[in-house]
Amino acid sequence: MMYCPENAVVKQMWEKVYPWFGPEDYGFTMENYAHGGRTSPQGEGMGVFTIYDWGNGAAAEAAMRILDHYGHVYVDRTRNQAFGIDKVKVLRSGKAWELINETDRARTIRVVFEDGTSMTEDIEERLRIQLK
Repeated sequence: MMYCPENAVVKQMWEKVYPWFGPEDYGFTMENYAHGGRTSPQGEGMGVFTIYDWGNGAAAEAAMRILDHYGHVYVDRTRNQAFGIDKVKVLRSGKAWELINETDRARTIRVVFEDGTSMTEDIEERLRIQLK
């Protein structure tokens, strides 16, 4: 339900109902789709308000909890598996992991390991981390 370019179909519906929406509104989501129990191709059900406890607030809370627990990259060395979130791709590369930043900007990411230890690293495009 989030209004953003990545959600093309939903974005188009928001703009049909609220033609003044634009890039400054990206990230908006309503508290409950079809709150009145009805929808239509004309936009009925898109809603008229948001509150922090639902919609974007709940999504932000969930994202922060996931980042706190797993970081941008989670590496389980005992199982030889890893995954990335928030546009970080993780590939196995010999005895290391290659992290690929799929955004268009450099940033700092947090890598969390299965034993609870973590590290932060600056990444532009790619970064290799060795397994210990």
